[in-house]
Amino acid sequence: MTRSEAEVVDLLYRHFLGVFPKKCHRCDRVYASLHEYVMKTQAIPQAVSYDADLAESDGVPIGSTVFAKCICGNTLALSTSALPEETRLGLIAWARTVVHDRGWSIDQFLNHMRDQIRDKVIDAHGDQSKDQE
Repeated sequence: MTRSEAEVVDLLYRHFLGVFPKKCHRCDRVYASLHEYVMKTQAIPQAVSYDADLAESDGVPIGSTVFAKCICGNTLALSTSALPEETRLGLIAWARTVVHDRGWSIDQFLNHMRDQIRDKVIDAHGDQSKDQE
């Protein structure tokens, strides 16, 4: 099944909604929701795909991780590793097609997807900027 980018963004958005509350282990701040996390943290552009080199092997996909800086400066992470394996495999295939078709690097792709999900979070709450509360 071929997925659109909007469908993948929605799938990942719903996944990340379910990983909260999330706690910073340095300052003990609790981010109660994905919305609070997006609004109060600073995205770090170095996302990681642990599956970028999975290629045609029979390896088990691990997922990808995006990072953000807590207000205390600690690095926090959100990962797709808890998605079902079948979903992760489908996302890897979809991502390879997108990267190839758009002539992007894996880093460009991951940053684009992170930005799309962050935008969806902000749009879902009607926020105009990170400064609004």
